[in-house]
Amino acid sequence: MVIIGYLSNDLLSSRELSLHDQVQVIINGIAKVVKADNTEMIIIPELHTSDEDINYIEETLKSTAKESNVNLIAQLSTNSTTIRYLFSQNGTITLKTTSQDGLITTTPNGKTVTTFKFNEGSLEVGTLFNQQHLNPLEFQNSAIQHEKIHIVYEDELSKSPNFHSIFQSFAQQTQCFIIYYTSKGIELYNPDGFSKQFNGTFELDMKKILVQKSFIDIVGHYSRSDMMSLAIRAEN
Repeated sequence: MVIIGYLSNDLLSSRELSLHDQVQVIINGIAKVVKADNTEMIIIPELHTSDEDINYIEETLKSTAKESNVNLIAQLSTNSTTIRYLFSQNGTITLKTTSQDGLITTTPNGKTVTTFKFNEGSLEVGTLFNQQHLNPLEFQNSAIQHEKIHIVYEDELSKSPNFHSIFQSFAQQTQCFIIYYTSKGIELYNPDGFSKQFNGTFELDMKKILVQKSFIDIVGHYSRSDMMSLAIRAEN
C-alpha cells in the first residue's frame, strides 16, 4: 500500500493571507499530515503568485520535502503561466511542467513521468495538464513510461461532465491511479476506471494495477503492433 495525503484548498481560501503566510500554512500542514499518518506523498493546493516569487516558493518546497522526507506535488500560477512540480523526498525537482499561452513544456527532456521512492519501492508518478488528456498519443506515451500514479489539478476544462469519462478511459488504458485534486477534495480513479472521493489521507493498492493489466495492456499483450507503432523521441 502507498499512503497519499493532501492539503485542502480551504486552508488558503477561507481567509485572507499574504503569500508568505500561505506558504507557512502549507509547510505546517505538510508536517502535521506526515506526522499523523506516515504519509509518503502529499498534494498541496494551487498557489497564485507573481513571477518574482516563484523561485522563493520553489526553494521553500524543496527544503520542506527534504526535511519532511516526503514526495510533494505542487502547482503555481501567475497571470500568464501555470507550473506543476513533482518534488522528490530528497528535495529535488524531478519533473516540472509549464503551461503558458496554450504552449506546454516539460523538463527534463519532455518526460511526463518521473520516479518516486515509497515504502513499497520505486514507482512511476506523472502528470499532464487537462488539455493534454484530449490527445490519444499522450495515453500511449504515459503507458510506455509505465506510469503508476497520475496527478491532475482541477481547472475550468476538467469541470466539464465529459472529463469524467476521459479520466476513466485514461486510467483504464494506462492501468494507473489518477489522483484528481478538486475544490471539494480528492477524486481517485482506480486502474479499472471506477472513482471514489476522499477528504483525507488514503491508500493505493498497487495490486489493482496488475489486475487491470491482465485485462488490457496497451504496451504489453494488447499493444497491437500489427496495426500501429509509436516512435518516441530518444530524449524522452
